[in-house]
Amino acid sequence: MGAEALEGPGEVGLHGDAERAARGDDAEQHARAVSALGAACEKHIEPQPGDDWTGRASLVCRQDARTRWIPARVLGGASVRFARPDSCKPEHVRPVLDVHQLSRRYADRLVLDAVSFQVAAGEIHGLLGPNGAGKTTALECAEGLRKPDSGDITFLGERVRHGRVPAGMGVQLQVGGLPGAMTVEEALRFVSAYKRAPPRPGIVVRLGLAGLEKRPYQQLSVGQQRRLQLALAIAHQPALLILDEPTAGLDVATRTQLHALLAELKSEGTAIILATHDMAEAEKLADQLTVLIAGRVATHGTPREITRQGDQRTRIAVRTTAGGEEKWRTLPAATLQPSKDGYAVFLSDDPAVSVRALLDEVARTTDSLVDLRVERPSLEERFLELTRREAP
Repeated sequence: MGAEALEGPGEVGLHGDAERAARGDDAEQHARAVSALGAACEKHIEPQPGDDWTGRASLVCRQDARTRWIPARVLGGASVRFARPDSCKPEHVRPVLDVHQLSRRYADRLVLDAVSFQVAAGEIHGLLGPNGAGKTTALECAEGLRKPDSGDITFLGERVRHGRVPAGMGVQLQVGGLPGAMTVEEALRFVSAYKRAPPRPGIVVRLGLAGLEKRPYQQLSVGQQRRLQLALAIAHQPALLILDEPTAGLDVATRTQLHALLAELKSEGTAIILATHDMAEAEKLADQLTVLIAGRVATHGTPREITRQGDQRTRIAVRTTAGGEEKWRTLPAATLQPSKDGYAVFLSDDPAVSVRALLDEVARTTDSLVDLRVERPSLEERFLELTRREAP
């Protein structure tokens, strides 16, 4: 099997067994796959004769003439999923989703004001913001469920049209529902048939739905319903997965399984948008973050970059047997903060100096240490700073 350049730069044709598989009923699927790959790759990347299409393609980057292997798969008759190699600069490859200057107004209220962000293949992009910031509206516009007043949204190089979710997207809405009498098995079959793709192998087991295949939707618990909605979103192996508060209502074990599944999808090249209020989840999973406040982009970057934008002092919390704050008021290189839960709390410019002085003071007196915590600034603290600063 192999691939060769067609008429447009970046377009790929299938030969041998792959070409025969693309004939007949699969011809449209093949054409869409070719178009999707062409849209995803910039002109400096071109296919080479002899490329292996057994799950991946070998492409040469004209920027530095290095060969890179990019996984490729036909998804749901509509798109190709590929992973951007780390060695290729991000600006060399078009994003899977590009939201540019998106604005949306409800009556006289501006909900989104010139919002822009991009999501690359193999990237988890966190979308953060307080309630009413415009996160859900932005996602609904990206999905084609809501019409923007202005701006452009492209998915795999094609403009998203209002009224139809692109076939290569998988979506889990914040609020969703199925007919109460529909079983888990019927729901998976229905979505797979609609997307014209077999369901993802093992997804029922991975999301804790094994043994529930015959159970009607109305008889599932809230957590089980959320897990089924996620299973339906990824059943057809989408190029872009959009998750709006996916862990709401999930227990700790299922949440851990979901995080592992997202890491697996990311490694396969799936682009993922994660809208969440869980700052720890965003800090752990996201490669890039966009923070929306009052309909505007307040900041953008990696979790570490955003955290570094705020107060960089280290938080020190100490609890001793004797308690009391008076003896800590002169702790060097530190500023005393309001106490919390029996802890004296400080912000330190030099934690090594502050902690050493603190331990020396405990050793010098008859007091004894109960607990000592030294923490770097968190994404949650930075988010709260932004909320207070940017809110109208």
